[in-house]
Amino acid sequence: MSKKKLLSIYFIAALILSAFFAITQIICYKNCFDLSVNHFKSGSVLPTVIYILLAISCIFILSSALIFKSNKPRRTPKTSDSDVWANAVMSFFFFAIAAVEVLLYIIRIAKSFALYDSRAGFFEVIFSGITKYLRGERVENLFILLSVVFAVLSGIYFFFCASKKASTKTIIYFSLFPSVFGICDLIAVYFSQNVTHNSPLKITAELSALVFMVYFLSECKDIAGVSESANFNIASLLLALVILSAFSIPRVILTIAGFFSFDADFIYYVLHLATVVYIISKYLPTVFKKRDN
Repeated sequence: MSKKKLLSIYFIAALILSAFFAITQIICYKNCFDLSVNHFKSGSVLPTVIYILLAISCIFILSSALIFKSNKPRRTPKTSDSDVWANAVMSFFFFAIAAVEVLLYIIRIAKSFALYDSRAGFFEVIFSGITKYLRGERVENLFILLSVVFAVLSGIYFFFCASKKASTKTIIYFSLFPSVFGICDLIAVYFSQNVTHNSPLKITAELSALVFMVYFLSECKDIAGVSESANFNIASLLLALVILSAFSIPRVILTIAGFFSFDADFIYYVLHLATVVYIISKYLPTVFKKRDN
């Protein structure tokens, strides 16, 4: 069997696994999750079985790194409609994340005005609000602010890719920002005090941020031509496809359905879902085209 056909099998398997774990995660949350403690109910067997299967599936996907060492799938040409559309969607959601976080900060600042008398100056209130925001009970606030900066830069990167008006050198430099954004997101989630460290919500959010960061790091290397080997590139995109689908699709669907409440984390799950669509739209035509590269 040629590596091209084997790659197609891996990609189809990843799509099937993505759908399977997205559906089973929805079932787990609906039937086994206790929202009062943000944890699965004691004695629930289904979540354990699903996560064991997910771990086995990840090992299967990572085995692709041992197979594909020279048959590197190239990204679809930047002139294709699917590529332009995918980059435009990613750009929109990165800007949306920055806008949401800035809006939430403005709301916090607005509320802080009630703590001052009318003689307090505007800049005094703003400076005090920033100080309180970065200090004290929440370490993750610093990394949230950093993620806003890198979300804007990432949005610019995908806008450049969609518009095709930036130079190749500029795109190479900006391609690093999505993975840096993923690092900031991962650190912010880790230090978050909204849920306990052993909560499935926190663990899945950390894992999603991790594979998000790794995937865009591999894409950055791909664009810059740093590595000629396909193993890291293929394994990271297949793993991101499964993990991001398994965790983002259930959270988005169940939040819209009213099971989970809308919060700042929702836009991050929407971004991860957009990343799934981005991966499929960029690599599906390449993996299944008839002639090998």
